[in-house]
Amino acid sequence: MIQKLYRQFLDVTGDPGAAALLTLAQVIEQKPQRVALTVKEAAASLGVSKNTIYRLCEEGLLRHQKLGRTVRIQPDDLQTIKMQKSSGGKHKFQNLAI
Repeated sequence: MIQKLYRQFLDVTGDPGAAALLTLAQVIEQKPQRVALTVKEAAASLGVSKNTIYRLCEEGLLRHQKLGRTVRIQPDDLQTIKMQKSSGGKHKFQNLAI
C-alpha cells in the first residue's frame, strides 16, 4: 500500500523526496482502525446497563464476537442500536433486525 501511494505521488511530483514526504504525511494522517468495545464501553456509549447489552447480544439484536469468556462489539454495530434508541424511545430495541 505504501509503495503504491509513493508511486502515485512520484508520478504527480516527479521528485522522489517530495513523494516520500507526501507518502509519509498520508500514512500518518490515516485513522487507525477502530478497536472493538467491551460490554462496559458499549453500555456507556448507549447509556444502558451491561445487562441490557448482554440481553441484546443474546437476542441477536446486537452483533458481537465472543473471545473466550469476553464479548466484544464493533463501534459501527452500535450505530443501528443508537438510531433505533433515538427514534423509538429509551429502551425500545425490539424492532431491530440485524
